Amino acid sequence: MSFGLNSSSRAAALITSEVSKLPMAKLKFLGLNFLLVVILSAMPLHRAISASAEVSNQMSAEEKVLRSQAEEYSKAYANGDAKTLAKMWTPDGTYIDPDGMELKGQSEIEAYFASGFKRFGPQPLQIAIDSIKFPAANVAIEEGTCRVLKGPDSGTRTRYAVVHVKDKDHWLMANVTERDEPSVYSKESLNDFEWLIGNWSAKKADGSMHLAANWTGNHRFIHCQYTLIDAKNEKCGEGVQVIGWSPRSQQIVSWHFSPDGGFGFGRWLRDGLYFVESTNGVEPNGTSSSSINTLHKVDNNSYTWHSTGRTVGNESIPDVPEITVTRDK
Repeated sequence: MSFGLNSSSRAAALITSEVSKLPMAKLKFLGLNFLLVVILSAMPLHRAISASAEVSNQMSAEEKVLRSQAEEYSKAYANGDAKTLAKMWTPDGTYIDPDGMELKGQSEIEAYFASGFKRFGPQPLQIAIDSIKFPAANVAIEEGTCRVLKGPDSGTRTRYAVVHVKDKDHWLMANVTERDEPSVYSKESLNDFEWLIGNWSAKKADGSMHLAANWTGNHRFIHCQYTLIDAKNEKCGEGVQVIGWSPRSQQIVSWHFSPDGGFGFGRWLRDGLYFVESTNGVEPNGTSSSSINTLHKVDNNSYTWHSTGRTVGNESIPDVPEITVTRDK
């Protein structure tokens, strides 16, 4: 299942009196990925064997119920419904976020989610269940990953594990633990962007965008030249981005320069086919800006791009809708 919050979002402060009792550690509104750890009481071997047949008969139907509940969880998360999410825990259930903060009981868990949704808004959540196991007829352990598709950490993934217990006819979460699934980079990681080399185009409502990406600096950097075309099919601006490896921070970084005179710096993380850039920049008038840009490689000839968590000064500005970019033939 998915329960957690999202990395940049974890900085959200707890806003209820119940939560105020907790240490003010960094909260992460990390899309729902948790890893549940629970210690089950030992069962005598003869009892375990006699129960195995009954458990196996129930497993198919019960697994369908739990998978259905994961979908309900995802819908509630996308709707920003903290109350519904919290009620999916047992009254004294626990949730441990990726920073190790432990929340106990439905009220603290509800306040945690409510605080995150208030700050970052509802967020579409993608849950991928790896396995559901039934060590006993009324206990299930679920493991998987989840990905928030909008917001400060759009595209990044976390790993979770959940211990479910069955109370009468209902499954509830007793324990949920979530952890980050960090990307590991090396100098060779720039090769992960090799598929980007070439010429690309994307249609926009007010024109089109063209990208030419080429190796430069003895294959140590990728130079990206963006050309904007207006509705009259005339060039209306050019931008430049340079992607490279930082030996100091040991990660992929980028420098970007926009046609209006603004510029900025980005740090990259890779999660499978998702490439996520966290940027900080300066607008032409000197105002600071920031954004989270997510590039999703669909295949070698197409990718999607969108920008979320955008700010200029102290103000939030609308997300840039997702666009599809295709390789020129």
